Amino acid sequence: MNFFYKIKGYVINMKMRKKLILIYTISAVIPIITLGIVMTSSMKNMVINRAVTEANTNNDRIKYRFGELFKLMSEVSDRLYTDEKLQKVATTRYTIPWQVVEAYENYKEFDSLLRSYKEIKSIRFYADNDTLLDNSQIIGTTSEIKSKKWYQVAIAKRGRSYWQYVYDELNGGKNLCLTKYIKDLRGNPVGVLVIYVDNQYLQSIIKEEPFETIITLDKDKILISNNKNKNKKINIRYLENSAAENSQTIYNGRRYRLISENFADSQADNAFQVMTMLRVDVITASVNQVGLLGVCIIIFSIILAAVLIVIFSSAFTRRILLLRGEMDRVVSGDLEVKDRGIKRDDEIGILFQDLDYMIISIKQLIHEVYEEKIYKEQIKNKQKEIEFKMLASQINPHFLYNTLETIRMEAHYNGQYKIAEVVKSLGKMLRRNLEVSYKLVTLKSEIELLNNYLYIQKFRMEDRVSYDIQIDFDIDKYYVLPLLLQPIVENAVVHGLENKSHGGKIVLKIERKDKFLRILIRDNGAGMTKMKLYELREKLYSAEHSVEGKSIGLINVHNRIKLYYGERYGLKILSKYMEGTQVYIYLPVKGDEGVKYIGS
Repeated sequence: MNFFYKIKGYVINMKMRKKLILIYTISAVIPIITLGIVMTSSMKNMVINRAVTEANTNNDRIKYRFGELFKLMSEVSDRLYTDEKLQKVATTRYTIPWQVVEAYENYKEFDSLLRSYKEIKSIRFYADNDTLLDNSQIIGTTSEIKSKKWYQVAIAKRGRSYWQYVYDELNGGKNLCLTKYIKDLRGNPVGVLVIYVDNQYLQSIIKEEPFETIITLDKDKILISNNKNKNKKINIRYLENSAAENSQTIYNGRRYRLISENFADSQADNAFQVMTMLRVDVITASVNQVGLLGVCIIIFSIILAAVLIVIFSSAFTRRILLLRGEMDRVVSGDLEVKDRGIKRDDEIGILFQDLDYMIISIKQLIHEVYEEKIYKEQIKNKQKEIEFKMLASQINPHFLYNTLETIRMEAHYNGQYKIAEVVKSLGKMLRRNLEVSYKLVTLKSEIELLNNYLYIQKFRMEDRVSYDIQIDFDIDKYYVLPLLLQPIVENAVVHGLENKSHGGKIVLKIERKDKFLRILIRDNGAGMTKMKLYELREKLYSAEHSVEGKSIGLINVHNRIKLYYGERYGLKILSKYMEGTQVYIYLPVKGDEGVKYIGS
């Protein structure tokens, strides 16, 4: 206890400068080092877990793609299993070759399936009928074919589907195929059906995978792999055992974390496996970067704490000067006064409190003035709403839409299908424009409106104009103000491409850029001179512009965006004479998720 009191007395009697140094050393350096260690460790675990989670997600996506393939192949095989025309072609005893040729020409089911499904490379039927002529689809069985292992396995399965990985003797190379032994309704054998899966389609399933991925059949046949080292043979058994242990392993001189999942076709007696190989050195590289960042943060924090110690240790002797400095800031218009060690119970502290009370009063007065300004701005917004509503409600939308629908039906009835489609698009576009509500709409509906408009313009201008819409994320639940895009696209067609004889193009691109949702509308039309572009920008960024007539142009769109979303958002226009114009629309990166009324 005496030692404690001695330490306490020593600290109490220390000079203020030494006290501040001691306090900041204990309260800054030690917590910062501890925080840095904890943060680095947490980030390391997070990166590793994220890689494993991503791999599991990718495996689920691969299994889903294979599930769709299984479903398709099952439907095709069942369809051919009950195909009486196929059974008739395969079992008929022909007397002359011409009869076989005629039967083949009349049977088009295989060709129809190949045209319909890109997943299928080829379909073959092996029939035990020596009167058949061989072609690329229906083949008579020979003793050589019957001796093949895949043929014997298909027979042994007695009508159940079975996946095999066999060599395609007609096209060359090994292929995954579904085999099935087919019998007629009386149980008599007809032949063996073989449906080959397209290798390019299989490869596309794992083409974009970020990690090394292997798909196997029955755990001993590699179907596809995106392993970059194609020349080295893959030891499936070794990898399977390592994955089962759920630990890291050394393979080809590198350390891997293996993730393996089994899946199967419910209609077949096979097992498939997807195996993902995560290179530990690649994952560790990013973790090391995080660790290095943590060390830098710790060093920076310690240096910052040392600087703060020096600053605050001398603050007590400079309180008068600091108070004067805060008062000067208030005079210059900065009302965010900070307590830099001034506030105490002495006379200087009282003066600082009085200054603080005065600033509170000034802020309150400014707040009242600001509320008054907001109220006036709301009145302006309401006026804009009324003006916009009046523009959108001039025509009875039901009468116009019903009239266009009558025209479309008449054109369709008379065989003018293209005209009918154009009238249908026009009806959708006008109905949307004329019946526009005063609620926010989805960005997807705005894009559908543009599709209808551009389809009509392409029909009108034929090959003189084309368009391309590029969207890199889901816009179904992104809500925006109505009629933001069409006026700009319409302006690009009328003023940019109308006089272009050929090669006109409009590109619409929607992307997230920094803290904005950016919509680009670009045309390769007439463009603008520097003077005309300057004048347009002057009008666009000036204080007020009213909407004239029935048009809702660039200025109206720009003002509506600023009034609803704020001053940070709006339009940006770039243009070069005879090269084209680019209009950028900047909106908040996160759209309103609920349907709201404009101005609410």
